[in-house]
Amino acid sequence: MQSCNGLLLCSTKHNRFTFNEDYYIFNPTTQQFITLPRPGGDVIGMSLAFDPWKSPHYKVICLRISELEPENQIEIYSSETKKWRVSGPSFPKRYDISFRHGLVYWNGAIYVSCNKRFNLEQEKFEEFPMPNCFDGQEWDKEDHRIVYFGESYGHLHLIQVSHQKLTLYNIYEMKNDGTEWFLKYEVNVEDVVLAYPRIIRRYLEPTDFHYYAMAVVNVVRGEKEEDTFLVLHIPEMAILRYNLADKLFHMLCDFDSGQDNGILEEFDEELAVCLHFHSSSTYQYIESTYYW
Repeated sequence: MQSCNGLLLCSTKHNRFTFNEDYYIFNPTTQQFITLPRPGGDVIGMSLAFDPWKSPHYKVICLRISELEPENQIEIYSSETKKWRVSGPSFPKRYDISFRHGLVYWNGAIYVSCNKRFNLEQEKFEEFPMPNCFDGQEWDKEDHRIVYFGESYGHLHLIQVSHQKLTLYNIYEMKNDGTEWFLKYEVNVEDVVLAYPRIIRRYLEPTDFHYYAMAVVNVVRGEKEEDTFLVLHIPEMAILRYNLADKLFHMLCDFDSGQDNGILEEFDEELAVCLHFHSSSTYQYIESTYYW
């Protein structure tokens, strides 16, 4: 479900309407894991917060249905106490607060979306401004879409595209104080489209946000500015590394190796629809010595 500074939050796959998932904290470096005790009430979702530079202990934030009334409740688990505790009063259900997918821990807060976060120190939800479009106009969901949201080596990013230029990725970064977004990079990936024309969904309009069957699965910041790159997935069943400094790209993994390309060519549209990773499907590996 989530990766946080070397630890993974995992869950079993059950019927999501029965609220009976089991949750685990797993360290892929040491191969150790712990099963979290069940909190009170029906669990809607969870999120992991672990910052080894601030504390040797991690916390798990749970969004659940209140036991007393049909409202939501926040409950927090600490690896130090190994117990759950209720945080604050219950509150009405909100469509814009979800603890299921795309959660990111950064700088003392759980980011549940690009303009909403849960402050762990104050234990409350906060809103902050969305980024402006690259042309200076106000944010318009009809004209722009966020195609990536994630953290890398202490930097929080989102990628925004416009239906007028779908190959132009505007990569925003959050200021260190968490107050606003600023435009960090502008990247035009037309060269990838030219190299892999099968990603074009020709049955759609060129302004449709799904016109290119290509997904950004990670923004990876390097120790040096010139080491930053994008990780792209294309429907040829390949993973690419796209360097932001020199705009060069190469294949990291070819899942289609050995396939009969002649057969696959007959099903381009089907491939363009089904072979698509979500951004939450990939995580950067961070070595951690955390030990239970």
